[in-house]
Amino acid sequence: MLFRYSLILIFLNVTLHVNSQTNSTIDSLTRVLTTTDNLEERMDIFYVLAEEWAELNFDSSYYYAASLNKAAAESGSLLHQINGYRATGLAFDYDYQMDSANFYYKEGLKIAEQIMDTSSITTLQFNLGTVELLKGNYVSVLPWYNRAIELLEISKIEEGLLLNIFNNLGIVYRRINRYEDAKRIYQRALKILDPAKDQQVRADIFINIGNVFISLEQFDSAEYYYKEVRTFAESQNNKLDLAFALNGLGVVAESRGDYGNALRYYNQVINDKGIEEDYLLFSALRYKAEVLSKMGTFDSANFYFNKAHELFSEEENPEEIKDLYLQMANHFERTGQFRKSNEFYKKHYKLKDRLVSEEVIDRTSEYEERYKAQEKENEIISLKLQNEEASLVAARQKNERNIFLSLTLILMMGVGFAIYMYRVKQKVNMRLEEKNDVINQALADKELLMKEIHHRVKNNLQVISSLLNLQSNFITDEKANAAMLESKNRVHSMALIHQRLYQNENLTEIDLAEYLDQLIDNLEQSYSGSEKDIEIALKAPELMMDVDKVILLGLIVNELVTNCFKYAFDGKKSGLIIVGLEAQNGMIELVVSDNGKGMKAPPKVKQGSLGTLLINDLSKKLKAEVKYDLTAGTSVSIQFPYKKRLS
Repeated sequence: MLFRYSLILIFLNVTLHVNSQTNSTIDSLTRVLTTTDNLEERMDIFYVLAEEWAELNFDSSYYYAASLNKAAAESGSLLHQINGYRATGLAFDYDYQMDSANFYYKEGLKIAEQIMDTSSITTLQFNLGTVELLKGNYVSVLPWYNRAIELLEISKIEEGLLLNIFNNLGIVYRRINRYEDAKRIYQRALKILDPAKDQQVRADIFINIGNVFISLEQFDSAEYYYKEVRTFAESQNNKLDLAFALNGLGVVAESRGDYGNALRYYNQVINDKGIEEDYLLFSALRYKAEVLSKMGTFDSANFYFNKAHELFSEEENPEEIKDLYLQMANHFERTGQFRKSNEFYKKHYKLKDRLVSEEVIDRTSEYEERYKAQEKENEIISLKLQNEEASLVAARQKNERNIFLSLTLILMMGVGFAIYMYRVKQKVNMRLEEKNDVINQALADKELLMKEIHHRVKNNLQVISSLLNLQSNFITDEKANAAMLESKNRVHSMALIHQRLYQNENLTEIDLAEYLDQLIDNLEQSYSGSEKDIEIALKAPELMMDVDKVILLGLIVNELVTNCFKYAFDGKKSGLIIVGLEAQNGMIELVVSDNGKGMKAPPKVKQGSLGTLLINDLSKKLKAEVKYDLTAGTSVSIQFPYKKRLS
């Protein structure tokens, strides 16, 4: 279905962010900068140059932003300090370093709120919302945009910025499949737009309305808006908007089965060397590949799918890559390469799960209610089965007594009676088989319910993990952020257990080696942002262990490995962490060691950190003894008794 297509969306920004000046303008401002000694004038030029270079070159943009920050600090001008932080955030924004952009935008917002500069507040709120939009954090977008809209409507200023927010808000609604809301917000933007004054903004909004109609499969309406944009773009020699319009018209043609025209539109975009925006080329390449796949030209389709995949990464463009994976899965399904198709389906849904939306949170309560209703229904079924089984046993005992009396009293009628009893026994056995089938089905239903329970628990823990991740975006204190990350990892260690339970046939035990491998992999990803090269090695045999002990052991491993990352390698660029597990003579020994700088003495429980307290308390629950070896780096061993559960 064509509604799954994700046409590239237009992101507007404030005037200086959108309308980049020509190179001659940059050269002119640079010359003025060399001739003026006026500090106020120099700071204004630094600001403009930082914004102009943001789209062209990160190093140049960052240089002028840093120059502005230094001059603003010397002058004591709070307004220029705000501009300095925003210009720095903008440089990182265009370089797809979203966390850094988020930090500088928030620093600027603190000062803007301090001096109550409404214009700067709304602009920075818009920037922060747009960063979350580009990261795919749609739940976090709406608060920033809604606060900016409220301020702008009260103050009646910055109408252009309000248009930009409406435009991006429509993108958010479209990304969470609220297409009617997206159409409504774009129409609201057009009402406050001056068509004669803001022709470029009108064209941008027309592109996004066309995209909404594609999602609604209203292709005639989409075609009208794309053709309007094409006419405008050709009159202005605007290759960027022309490429948007051609990609949209290609999707419309494809929806009608007009593959020839669809390819013609896409080829115009691909062959136009004057278009420097990768996302337009990315769209045209994957749309063309989709058409070629439908036409059965599979080798050519493979070529264009691969070219599209080379342009974007999952981290920088998760939404677009998610849709590309789905197209490639369908393509390989058409070619009969079902293993490859399955791989890309998995990648698509894994990326889709990562993009947590507000819809996921809203539906959690609905799932809980459905589960409670199902639980009550299963209790009723279980009681009915117990009553029916008791009645069946009583009936069988009564029949056996009658058989004994009949054999004693009517010996001469033995043959006839034997035939009669044989038939009775057949009927009883048939009823028993029927009841056993009911019981077995009920047991299967209970097993399915247990898997569903573990699935729900896993989902809820993932929601908690996502909420902790979102909360960390609002925390600037590094220690608080580190604590938030540790809490998130602890939640994830438990979520992994429930994930494995609902995926396995065995609902009471978990393969400890596979679980620890996944847990360690998550910890490596959590601390992969550092510049240090730290390797983790796992040495563990295949060992099935009950859920309660795995939860305790997983939390202990999480704390020990986290401590290694945090403290063991200060001043070192690389390191090795070894997690070893050995089972022998009814005992299990866990050893976590590193080749880091080591500790002077084992930590004292009452004076230690939260991690030390957790390790000590969890070890007590395992009836384990904790030992430290500080001769080479740090080695922590935990030994506890364990008896394998009988089948």
